[in-house]
Amino acid sequence: MSALRIWAARQWGKRYPRSYYALWAARSISVLGDYIALMALTLYAARQPNAPFAVSALFLAQTIPWLLSPLAGALADRIAPRRLALACNLGQAILVGVLALATTPFTITLILVGAVSLLEVCFLPVGQSALPVIVAPAELSDANALLRLGLNISRAAGPVAGAALLAISGLRGALLADAMSFVLAAALLLSLPTKAPARELAERPLQKNGRFSRLGAELRQGLAFVIHTAVPRAVALGLFLATLFVALDNVALVFLAQRTLHGGPVGYGALLAGYGAGMIAAPLLLILVSRRLTTQINLLIGVTVMGLGTALCALSPTLGLAVAAEVVVGIGNGFQNITNDTLLQQTTPPALLGRIFGVAYSAPYLALLITYTVGGTLIQATSPRIALLIAGLGTMAVTAIIWGQLQAPQRT
Repeated sequence: MSALRIWAARQWGKRYPRSYYALWAARSISVLGDYIALMALTLYAARQPNAPFAVSALFLAQTIPWLLSPLAGALADRIAPRRLALACNLGQAILVGVLALATTPFTITLILVGAVSLLEVCFLPVGQSALPVIVAPAELSDANALLRLGLNISRAAGPVAGAALLAISGLRGALLADAMSFVLAAALLLSLPTKAPARELAERPLQKNGRFSRLGAELRQGLAFVIHTAVPRAVALGLFLATLFVALDNVALVFLAQRTLHGGPVGYGALLAGYGAGMIAAPLLLILVSRRLTTQINLLIGVTVMGLGTALCALSPTLGLAVAAEVVVGIGNGFQNITNDTLLQQTTPPALLGRIFGVAYSAPYLALLITYTVGGTLIQATSPRIALLIAGLGTMAVTAIIWGQLQAPQRT
């Protein structure tokens, strides 16, 4: 039986709450808009003087706000999901609209991109921490996979739509499409819960004089939980180290496509679409092994496959083979994303989920900050192929470190 038929058989007859489908649709639509904008902005940056550094600067502007993820996670534990989600999505719609309609120097564009990213940072823990409240614990793995399937379809379609919009209506049209996606997502998110997650009795000792002192105590509690609990620690460390290497892909691909493989903007879009296709396949493939292998083993498979695909892309002599390699990268990354979410949701108390996701998912963005800082210089000094080969081999080596952390005894 095919993966798709198994997936359909497992999902058939399930009735997730209405708020789950609203969250699924809202995130899928906003990610579609994000990838349309990302495609257009990356090609725009690649036309700037000192293009490798301009592309790195664009990715840095998107990445730096993610270092505030722990604070965003604490806000998600405090503020009602619907209220926070609406504020973030409407704010992003306004900022992207300004970016689309105003003529701005590249420096101002980077500032606006950073502001949009900051609101995305605040929004992300909302869905991740609300999901265990919306669906039953036994359904978390499938619910995560179905949610990621929608996001991955958007990631695959976004670059193609972005290239088409860029050709038809230019940068402004692509950015306006992104702005409208946030407006539509905000409308869908009206069905999210109106109350913040309930506080556990164990958190009463955190009560202190003043909001800032309590917020600091909450952030320290989330960090301590990640440090002293084996699975969240393995997830955070694995995200940091794998991203440190594989993020070179983000900077190098546009130059591999346009300069090395002579594919132009269409070639770059094809590489991103191949990656997105792999991300779509990942949830469908995961269900074939989810009943046979543990979530931890699936995480290790995902990281290994992601590194292997990146190395194959570096060695690909033609654009077609590079696209096929990016499909492999997408499958590995899809496995990693789904298993990371499920492991954190399974091992974290509900009242801590926002903070734990915030702490764990700030790790890859710290790695991105490092990689994007040196990525342009590395490509200038070597080549896109060498940068991608380093990325692939390094990512595969990270698997052993994650395995060691998963086997480490939990400290108290």
